[in-house]
Amino acid sequence: MAKKIKLINDIATTVISIFFLFVIAVSLIPKLFGLSGFYVETDSMAPTFSEGSLVFTEQVEFSEIRVGDMLTFESKDTTRRFTHRVYKLDNNEQLIYTKGDANDTRDPVPTPYEFVRGRVRLIIPYMGFVVEALNSTVGRIITAVLIVIWIAVEIELFRIRRKELSKTDEEKNN
Repeated sequence: MAKKIKLINDIATTVISIFFLFVIAVSLIPKLFGLSGFYVETDSMAPTFSEGSLVFTEQVEFSEIRVGDMLTFESKDTTRRFTHRVYKLDNNEQLIYTKGDANDTRDPVPTPYEFVRGRVRLIIPYMGFVVEALNSTVGRIITAVLIVIWIAVEIELFRIRRKELSKTDEEKNN
């Protein structure tokens, strides 16, 4: 019985460790290179990337922006972010004209440069769903519960191993 529990624990520990290492790598490694991550909320850029993707952006000066670049913007009320492709620039007013790849029409008004959060450098499909889930209240509760369960299983396994070792020691002494 103890061997089955140990095997299950080893498999669960490996899967959980790989998952958390992957999430940490996806979250932290881009930051080491000066990138910021944003969750994609709509399919306006499909098929380039879709809702649930995670886009990583780098800071960009207005003079470095080119037609065809994908930029992430913060809305004027700072409650939302969106990523669209540049189709025209107004160098005098520093205005950026954009369109989502999946949209039939161009965005109705240009966006001032001050709302640019960065130029897209990396896209990870579906990873945004994972990050958003982990950042939600329910996701944090589930993560905490899983950690508590994992610790409880580790403690129980430690007790079982200690009991088996004491039995083995007793058998050797008798």
